[in-house]
Amino acid sequence: GNIIEENYGENCRYSLHFMYAGANIIRNNEYHHNSVGIFFMYSRDSVATGNVIHNSLGATGMGIGLKEVSNFTIKNNTVIYCAQGFFIDWSPFEEDMPNLIEGNHILYNAEGMHFHNQNVGNAIKNNNFIGNMEN
Repeated sequence: GNIIEENYGENCRYSLHFMYAGANIIRNNEYHHNSVGIFFMYSRDSVATGNVIHNSLGATGMGIGLKEVSNFTIKNNTVIYCAQGFFIDWSPFEEDMPNLIEGNHILYNAEGMHFHNQNVGNAIKNNNFIGNMEN
């Protein structure tokens, strides 16, 4: 139940890492040159909107990661120059609680969106995939 907004993070392992933490609003933050911009694990009912994640590089480099999360809204974010723009692992975790990934700008990443396993039930729509080596 936290609101995290208008923060800046740079040169960190994670700028934000949520584990068993739900019902959060993450908006209008900027995260640059981290291993991971925002990573959500084992949670549900959160919204991430208007964030900019830039240059998350290296072996674990990702802009936004979702692992076993449900009922998330990831909307109107910019993920640029990352190893993986989005990393999706077993999400949605609860089949009747899909995630919405909409209106994001996924730009110039090595990999735009990586599905780590058999993921079904996400609504992925109206995103801009531009300049990625692999979409």
